[in-house]
Amino acid sequence: MADGIIQDVTDGVNADGTKLQIWQCWSGSANQGWYYNFWDNSLSWTNRGKCLDLTDWSLANGNRVQIWSCSPGNPNQFWNVGYMASNLPATSQNGQTGTNNCGTGSSASSLCQTLWLNSYDDFCLFGPPRTASIGDIEREAVAYCTKGTHGTRVIPPGTFRGVHWVKTPDYVQITGQGDFTKIHVPNGDEGGELDNH
Repeated sequence: MADGIIQDVTDGVNADGTKLQIWQCWSGSANQGWYYNFWDNSLSWTNRGKCLDLTDWSLANGNRVQIWSCSPGNPNQFWNVGYMASNLPATSQNGQTGTNNCGTGSSASSLCQTLWLNSYDDFCLFGPPRTASIGDIEREAVAYCTKGTHGTRVIPPGTFRGVHWVKTPDYVQITGQGDFTKIHVPNGDEGGELDNH
């Protein structure tokens, strides 16, 4: 939305079918509090039990969205605020050192910065593109994957001694032990977040 403008529940009416409007942003306004659930791609009105809903499932120009009782799986409440895996942009941030649209092969010099978390034997993690302390190189971190089909660097055989995979409705967690020097993490490096900020 434009600077200082946000979607607002008209008059704060908490009823199915209430249309949204744009309004000046007000810090702490209950009518402007939204939560995006990336697990089911819904946009919920915070603490109200209502979700952003496409009125009458109509994509016609001028159709105003509404709030409606949240219903997981309701196609009227599916909002993709990210990128489609089949249509990733080259980059997603100013100053990004690598790329997001990585192709389908693999390369030992790939600068891909997109992770895939599909299963215990098809996942990626971030690592340095060359041997360097993680704290010094986190902005340049690249993807290393267990499969050679994501346009990334491939995790070499023997890197992992063991992997533990947990997937819940709220998160995916991968833990493991191994020889991470094979993906350029210096021996003894205690790691870090590996975010690029």
